[in-house]
Amino acid sequence: MDSLKIRPDMKLTMEIHDENEGGKNILLLKSIVEEVTDDGCLLVQAPTYQGYYYNLPRYEPFTVFFITTTGKHVLNVRFLERISHDNLQLVVLQKLGFAEKFQLRNCYRLPISARVKIVPVLPEEEGKADELPFTVIGQTKDLSDGGMLVTTPEFFEKGMKIHITLELDKPETIDATVIRTTEGIHSRYKYDAAIKMDHTDMRQENRIYKYIVKKQIESKQTKKRPLIAKSKTGS
Repeated sequence: MDSLKIRPDMKLTMEIHDENEGGKNILLLKSIVEEVTDDGCLLVQAPTYQGYYYNLPRYEPFTVFFITTTGKHVLNVRFLERISHDNLQLVVLQKLGFAEKFQLRNCYRLPISARVKIVPVLPEEEGKADELPFTVIGQTKDLSDGGMLVTTPEFFEKGMKIHITLELDKPETIDATVIRTTEGIHSRYKYDAAIKMDHTDMRQENRIYKYIVKKQIESKQTKKRPLIAKSKTGS
């Protein structure tokens, strides 16, 4: 059963693996639901890419995401056809199963080097709760909407609860858990710490996801931007 009731005017993002790039290029195309048909198909606005309507894969299923106040939901679909309706270009998407709450954090990891502040949450035992927490300055290596890899001068124990602050579009302070700490590889500091975000604020989780999507789109657009040759002038 669907964990999300899909309605007209809902925004969605299509995750397309572009075969023109050897299957390695992931496109995130935005669209809006126009109608849900009686047979359960979705009529959505035809997505555009680089100023043109994008030709969706006809035989390969792909994934669409919905971001709502209750979190991120995922739905597998198949493109059936493109139609024109009321001066709009629409695509018909056949649902392959149900819309489900997205739990597994295996999404795109954004390479990013940003300064972070890490404050361990001291355990409420052996009188440690009265101690002042210390702050460690580190640097991110990558970021997903479920976690991040951070290089740090301090070793953090597996399972340690922390507050981590980093600058995205604005400062975000996140409750998190240390998954593992290893010796740094090509890192600024001595250790690399894998951090899992313990999302307690759904709006913050959505902001982080949208930030990653925005930066991924900007990166793809930059890579495809043609180079402008400089003119040579005589001396």
